[in-house]
Amino acid sequence: MADCLPPPEDEAPLRAQQFADCYDQCRERAASGRLWFLKSNLFARTMLNLYWHRMALHGFWTLMEVAVRLLSPLLLRQLLLWLEGNKAYGSKGGYSVGLGWLWAILLGTSGYLSTLTHHQAFWYGMHGGFMMRQQAISAIHAKMLRLNSASIAAVSVGKVVNLVSNDVRRFDDIGPYYMHIWAGPLEVICVLVMVGAQLTFPAAIAGIATLLLLIPFQAGLLPFASALLPTHWVLAFGVLSKHIARLRTNTARHTDERVRLAGEAIAGSLAVKMLGWEDAMLKLLKGIRAKETSFAIRMARIRAMNMALYFFITPLVSFIVFTVVHVQGKALDIASVFYALALLHLPKLSMAQNFVHAVEAGSELQVSMKRINDFLSLPEPPAPAHHLQGPAATLAKESARVKDAIAVALSGADYDWKRWDGNPQPPTPHLDPTKNTKHSSRTQAKQHRHQSQRLKPQEFSVSLSEGTVGKADLTLGVEGSSGHDSHGTHGDDEKITLHGLKLEVAQGELLGICGEVGSGKSSLLAALLGELQPLAASLSSLQQAGSVPIDTGTGPVMKGTVAYCCQVPWVDAGTIRDNIVFGKAYEEQWYVRVVTACALTDDLAMLPWGDLTEIGERGVNLSGGQKARLALARAAYSRADIMLLDDPLSAVDPRVGRILFQECLGPQGIMQTATVIVVDIAGCNG
Repeated sequence: MADCLPPPEDEAPLRAQQFADCYDQCRERAASGRLWFLKSNLFARTMLNLYWHRMALHGFWTLMEVAVRLLSPLLLRQLLLWLEGNKAYGSKGGYSVGLGWLWAILLGTSGYLSTLTHHQAFWYGMHGGFMMRQQAISAIHAKMLRLNSASIAAVSVGKVVNLVSNDVRRFDDIGPYYMHIWAGPLEVICVLVMVGAQLTFPAAIAGIATLLLLIPFQAGLLPFASALLPTHWVLAFGVLSKHIARLRTNTARHTDERVRLAGEAIAGSLAVKMLGWEDAMLKLLKGIRAKETSFAIRMARIRAMNMALYFFITPLVSFIVFTVVHVQGKALDIASVFYALALLHLPKLSMAQNFVHAVEAGSELQVSMKRINDFLSLPEPPAPAHHLQGPAATLAKESARVKDAIAVALSGADYDWKRWDGNPQPPTPHLDPTKNTKHSSRTQAKQHRHQSQRLKPQEFSVSLSEGTVGKADLTLGVEGSSGHDSHGTHGDDEKITLHGLKLEVAQGELLGICGEVGSGKSSLLAALLGELQPLAASLSSLQQAGSVPIDTGTGPVMKGTVAYCCQVPWVDAGTIRDNIVFGKAYEEQWYVRVVTACALTDDLAMLPWGDLTEIGERGVNLSGGQKARLALARAAYSRADIMLLDDPLSAVDPRVGRILFQECLGPQGIMQTATVIVVDIAGCNG
């Protein structure tokens, strides 16, 4: 089994980091104007920079394959001439047996060399396509981790799923074949010359012309195509290549919509069932699927035509060639006939299959690479400052504005779900989601100073400024929160989600935040996590007042590791132990203590396999209270320095809630050494 493992240089983390570093370099060169080729598609340029040497080796072996394939008919001709007893061989009509053995051995060796070069070329192509697919998936996953909720709102889940499941497969499809875009026409030219030299050039031209007429019009409008084909051929090929690209684009668009709608139907299956929307939802899904399949059927017809052409092309071309030779009155011998047939058989594979497949896959890959590049080019918000993010110098500047005893701090900036007037650098697919992205507030202030006048407190807002927030329960009367659309669909653009919020929480402090639905509690946690970005105009005002360093790029400061529990508990489809440990080392004593503190002991005892029981998709076999306690146990087991808990007690009864507070959240609980910020709506409602 060890032989099946990839070599160390092909491990996913290493390849992913290589892509991230190369993408950074391409982005910097594009920003400085030093990138001229593929500057509009940094994803494609990165792949080219990473794999040009492998492409060169792939091209070399493809060229060797073409040479060996052309050599085999020559050796066959020489062997047939020897068998015919050509006077050029032997002496006085005799036969040289040794020479016959030589041609036979060379002919057999050419077959072996053809297999060797073919598989070497395919290996480089398939391996390169696999590596590109792996790096593309890693880049997409890393990009998702760097986007916040406001940024993800512009991208549907179905599109992301389609990117990592369908679009990246185009690298595997084209990997072994893309070199035949030039190798196929080169082989056809060589066949034309060799057949013409043996028979007649009019016959060879007639056969090759028939071949070109039968090749499906799928060649892209390539820079070198005009040197190989007449202009009208190139234009026809280009038009039909664009048609294939449009088919792929439309298919991908409807697939995105279908996956998104199916995901929503599954997530909201309870509501669909209660409201009796099964038929309406099914009709909607069938309509989208019908549109998707209509484009897929067209592509299937093109592929079916290509397969039929593969078996039809050689007999027809051979018939045309020998008909012209017969009309010209040229005599044919056995060696010439089999020599010509062997040569005319070569384009069957190189043009009717490999070349056509390369054009099909290339047209689809062009669309997929643009979709992936557009996703990687989405603007990225700067990450919040804490000790896992960014270089030491940047962290020192961020932490300098808060006291050593303060673990969490907000500087008083404005936050809004709908508006983010920052101007980040072009996105960089760092594969470490904790890596900080620098953000120039000086540039923000210059570009958006004119907006500072309209960032005013609203009549429903409360500005929490001057002092800490940990000594009393405070109701954050601000617009936008868990009760509002978190993606910024609330109506009035002039209302700021969080205005002028200044907050300092000491290390080891337990802070409770309560408020009515829609008062901004979840938005406060989102601001601390970096999911909600500070507005540049408000940062500019704070910098001018000296409250924030002039070169800071983020609003919140988080000193230490962070654990977060959201309102709707996230549960992985694995075992209960895996959900609690969550990738960390298993420590039995600490694990038992966490399970006990989160009141999960009795629940585990009732399960058939205890904590090794498999949890279904979305935790289908757990109750709401069990999911909430499982998520709380995951946060507690992490031993994070800062705990952000969004209404963790809402799904449990008062008795269990009291146990959780005493054993887990409270001053005597297992989180006593951490800085804990708990959002609770029950405390506000009495």
